[in-house]
Amino acid sequence: MFLLFKSKKYEEKITTLESKNIDLKSNLVELESENTILKSKLIELESAIAKSSNKISELTIKLSISNRSNETLKKGLDALNQSANQDIDKQKKIRNEYISAFNIVASEKEALSKKNTKLMDKLNELEQKQLDYSLFFSDKFECLEQKNNFDYSTDYINLHHKLDQQQTLIDNLTRNSVQLKKDKNSAEFELKKYTEEQNKEKERLHKKLDKINEENKTLKALIDSTKKPALSNYFNYGITSPFRIQQEKIETNKTFASLDSTEIMGLLPKELIGTPIKINGVSYQNDDGTSRQQILQHTKTSSHVSLIRDSNNPHDNNAIKVITRDGCIGFIPRDIASKLRSIKIENLTANIHSIGKAEVGLYGASIIIKNI
Repeated sequence: MFLLFKSKKYEEKITTLESKNIDLKSNLVELESENTILKSKLIELESAIAKSSNKISELTIKLSISNRSNETLKKGLDALNQSANQDIDKQKKIRNEYISAFNIVASEKEALSKKNTKLMDKLNELEQKQLDYSLFFSDKFECLEQKNNFDYSTDYINLHHKLDQQQTLIDNLTRNSVQLKKDKNSAEFELKKYTEEQNKEKERLHKKLDKINEENKTLKALIDSTKKPALSNYFNYGITSPFRIQQEKIETNKTFASLDSTEIMGLLPKELIGTPIKINGVSYQNDDGTSRQQILQHTKTSSHVSLIRDSNNPHDNNAIKVITRDGCIGFIPRDIASKLRSIKIENLTANIHSIGKAEVGLYGASIIIKNI
């Protein structure tokens, strides 16, 4: 009876061990499934980076074509191109950092795979040991039936010791499985954080490239306008008197908004920076510190001037700036600018006809606007 009781007890322990092994196998299957999902996410991230790199390459090619098309424009865009190249270098650096991070994730994934392999090997070894124990128990039971006077004490102690070792091994495997899951979750969190940083950096670079493109358009329009020849025919779209010389005086005392001329013409001479003038709340100072009155005093008659729309003007969305080679001298009168709102300003050329002082003691100028 004692032998039968012991046999049942051992069988219950073996059943418990087999149940734990089945749970471990189930955990391993879940880990492999999660690793497959992680691999798919990594492939999607790599594809997104490749698309981003292609877009940057296309932008670089477009910028290069624009530089070759006009050598004069290239001189004005050298500083902007250098800034764009620096941004591209930063993007490449970020891409390299991403590749490095991806390699780290790949190495961590490989380490997880190795740990999983080791875990499977240990489980296989455990299964083999269980099989050996089962055979051992069967042999022992047969011997006990044949030999009634056999001494079991030593075998029982050894068997109990082996069962304890087996339980310790199972506990270690369980802890390893939990640690593997924590490592995988940590890797997924770091990868998600890095992806969000990449997306923010891409958005910032796209905005900067858009700003550069807008500045390029402004520079090209200014350079093209300086090359337009002055023709003898007056601009005529059914409006005659507003474009006569005596009615084309620039009202510099009606400033709608200041022009930051450093965005277009570069740094200006110090003699163009005068004492700030403000009459009846109207400022005659440009944002770069130059004085419109000072610029007018250094401007010669018959000088070519550029006309540039100021659609962002808070006072008049039809406002047109008048710019010499030294900077902004004022705006076209509002009534004339309103009549020009449907005309392509790129088809106009303008020259200063005369410069003089108005009744309030401020300099003003009259210009001739022609159509080409």
